[in-house]
Amino acid sequence: GPGDFNKAGTAADAVSQTGEENALAITQSGSNNAVGTLGEGFDQKGNRNSATIEQTSGANHVDEVQQTDQTGFGSADHNTLVVAQGGSIGGNTIGSVRQTRTETLPFDWDPGNSATIRQTSDGNSLGKLDQEGYRNTVSLVQSGGNGNHAGTVSQQGADNRIALTFSGANNGTSDFSPVLLSGTAAFAHLTQGDVTQAGIDNRIDDFVVTGNRNAFGFKQNGLVGNRIGGYVTGDDNQFGVYQNGIVDTATIGVLGSENEVYISQ
Repeated sequence: GPGDFNKAGTAADAVSQTGEENALAITQSGSNNAVGTLGEGFDQKGNRNSATIEQTSGANHVDEVQQTDQTGFGSADHNTLVVAQGGSIGGNTIGSVRQTRTETLPFDWDPGNSATIRQTSDGNSLGKLDQEGYRNTVSLVQSGGNGNHAGTVSQQGADNRIALTFSGANNGTSDFSPVLLSGTAAFAHLTQGDVTQAGIDNRIDDFVVTGNRNAFGFKQNGLVGNRIGGYVTGDDNQFGVYQNGIVDTATIGVLGSENEVYISQ
């Protein structure tokens, strides 16, 4: 139908912006549309750039998105990304999102890159979201559906923040096994949420799960001061945290029946 099977950005014919203060918005209505379909098909290089991708129906794909901050040391510049996939059909996918800001000094306290991902309905998936640098933020929401999958959310650096909201049932396909509870991070690698932060003073400030039979795993590798806080409401959910630094904190509220929580510090 109208608005179906469209493509924006391939490795051979990329959606590309280089420079400062660029803004890019892509809206695709219909089904089976794609953005950044092959290789570096969607690429912003520079600083103070923003990109918004909105796909309003089902079976759409955002395969690969890159944002690279090319400023020098001590820069206050950063890039922002919003990806919204909705509609009643579901089955939308995001393959890979990568934001880098590695040249900033760790203690100038300027904001970093931000990525906001929103997926609604059933059977949606996020493959990998990766941020490098300082003071980056992630907001990931998968709501109102069943069988959604969040693969890997990774932050490397310091003072990074992640907020996560999941609602629905049967999200994730891997279960814990008692044999994995051996003081390693193995039990934190679940299909639904492999969320990793490496560095100092990283936080998962808002972790909210509402529903039944969901599985989530989180790992914080860092020297000192990493934190995770949130709550789970529902039945038969599984939740794992691995922290291997000092002065780390984990605060988890659970309401429901037959839930399993594993924390290793």
